[in-house]
Amino acid sequence: MGLVDIDRLDDDELEALRHAACWEPHLDLPLLTDAERDVVHQRIDGLAAERETRSDAHRDRLRSTAGWLGREVASHRVLLADAQDRLERLARTADADSLVPMFLVPYREAIDLIVAAFAAQWK
Repeated sequence: MGLVDIDRLDDDELEALRHAACWEPHLDLPLLTDAERDVVHQRIDGLAAERETRSDAHRDRLRSTAGWLGREVASHRVLLADAQDRLERLARTADADSLVPMFLVPYREAIDLIVAAFAAQWK
């Protein structure tokens, strides 16, 4: 979807665009109580802890898989290109349990872990 060419819009479309640009939600919601705020913070902290646990497990998986593939490539049981493909897919693994699409481990960090573990085993 690109920018709107205002010169091509008719009067009704221009009015709708002006109305959309100045729209503000009109919600009259009460403020959260201290108890409700505590529940929200506990839930956020719990979700963050769960995600960190999944990320730590994935970091361990990256290290062990990269090390194993390094040994396999060194012993000529796995092609280097196949190992790279497997590790690339593993580095780009998304967090399936998260509500937003994100990697389990940031991509640059995952690549650094993979390179270090692979190089340590591939001599």
